[in-house]
Amino acid sequence: MASPKSVFTMKVVSIEKKDEMECMMSELVEKAFTTRNLLHYAHLSTKSYAAHKALGEMYEEIIDKVDSIAETFQGKFGLLSGLEQCEAKVPADIVKHVEDESQWIDDNRVYISKGCKPIDNMLDELLSLYLSTIYKLKNLS
Repeated sequence: MASPKSVFTMKVVSIEKKDEMECMMSELVEKAFTTRNLLHYAHLSTKSYAAHKALGEMYEEIIDKVDSIAETFQGKFGLLSGLEQCEAKVPADIVKHVEDESQWIDDNRVYISKGCKPIDNMLDELLSLYLSTIYKLKNLS
């Protein structure tokens, strides 16, 4: 899969965060927004129709899922006090990036959800999106 040589950069906006748990939710949002853009770049540069479709499906769904998670979090715990936009280079291996991000979500789900079952359930749906995309990228041609 060809990858653009340019670096994807977003302006950084720093706002102090209230606590470590809120920080994990903010980090999820930041990571998902960055991943969405990286998926789109990979989607545009792949020569594989199956990868093109799989990446397109994921970048179209990821933000809606994360937006719902963040809104539910804010309904339960209050507004997030700030988010940072990330700087990221398009990875040479988008599958590894998606695998690493899904592992981060799974490893940190207890901190992200703060014990809220609806958020935990939504994290399952988000992980399902990641895992089904990994399956498609690895096994469909």
